[in-house]
Amino acid sequence: MNVVHPLTPAAAASDQVDCTAEHILATTSDAHGLITYANSDFCRVSGYDAGELLGAPHRIVRHPDMPRGLFHLCWRRLKSGQPVAAYIKNSTKSGNHTWVFALMMPHPDGYLSMRIRPGGGHFDSIRGMYQAAQDRETGGMAPEESCRRLIADIRALGFAGYTEFMIVALGDEIAQRAQALHRKAPARIQVLADLADRVRSMISTASNLGEGFRNIRNEPVNMRILSNRLESGGASISMISQNYDTMAQEMSQNFDRLTDRKQGALTRIWQATGDGSLAILSALLIRELAAKRDDEQTAGNARYGDGVIDAHADRLEQRANEEINNIIRSCSAIPEVSRQLRRRINGLDVVKLLCRVENCRFGSRDAGLTAIIERLEGFHSETDALLGDLTKEAMQITQTANGLI
Repeated sequence: MNVVHPLTPAAAASDQVDCTAEHILATTSDAHGLITYANSDFCRVSGYDAGELLGAPHRIVRHPDMPRGLFHLCWRRLKSGQPVAAYIKNSTKSGNHTWVFALMMPHPDGYLSMRIRPGGGHFDSIRGMYQAAQDRETGGMAPEESCRRLIADIRALGFAGYTEFMIVALGDEIAQRAQALHRKAPARIQVLADLADRVRSMISTASNLGEGFRNIRNEPVNMRILSNRLESGGASISMISQNYDTMAQEMSQNFDRLTDRKQGALTRIWQATGDGSLAILSALLIRELAAKRDDEQTAGNARYGDGVIDAHADRLEQRANEEINNIIRSCSAIPEVSRQLRRRINGLDVVKLLCRVENCRFGSRDAGLTAIIERLEGFHSETDALLGDLTKEAMQITQTANGLI
């Protein structure tokens, strides 16, 4: 018979039960959150026997100090088919508590969860955030709003969002575990970090390009204002402004192929980098768990989640390869877009030359055109350099991604 212990308010001075570095606490649960498997590490640390856990709701180990906003975030990702990782404080049967870094993911029959001892550089920061979230919830904040505030707090640390945070934290925790076990950290962790850095650099380069395109769109307006001021002598300037505006619009449309938030190449690269990194890191931890399973089988524990662990590791590695190939394919489009934009710049140079001719014709009659020409020259020069950087970064990302296959 399963015994479900009720959740009670946190004890003021409950003792912490530490996981060791060797521990990987694993459970599987069905679609309703009822536990269908718990490994010996989970039983040992939680204090429950397997018979008490099987069929019990997973909230049997939920600690009341944990903010509901975090679980809102976790369930939102899990129900959408996405994995999620988080620092979590759990209760034990004896009323004590243990901190873990948990990786949770859907599988065909429900959910798989793995937990390791936390020790990475973000652990202290996140505990402070949880306390602040818990205080807000005690004051009446709903879980959904608490989730939004928690994500905002994480962004304040410099992360683009929760996905980036949990990928960095997962890599850090796996590396910390390897160090505690006197092992060399998996080489792929550093490769993934390098890949993410290069993708961020490329996005920053594209952002600088975008700012230049936005700024230069004002110049045709400035030309038309100048044309009106010059009256009949400014007709040619007006025509030049129309040509420049048309060509600048075409450049912006080409640039949107890179930066469109739904279909742009950079969007696809960023998404694939996150999904691929999470799949690779998850597979690393699952393979560690599979090795522990072999040890447990040797000790007589032959049943281990009905093959869920191995099958899920295989699926994750296949998903990782798909995402890495997505990165490589998306990067292959960037040099061609850069070449097209460079050709447009060459066309704009002709317009800029016409501005010079008109400026010479006017002489010192109006200094406004000279200032416009100087800004165009700066834009053209900077854009050419940034397009070169963008192409180089795409090639570096492709090379790094190929090292993960």
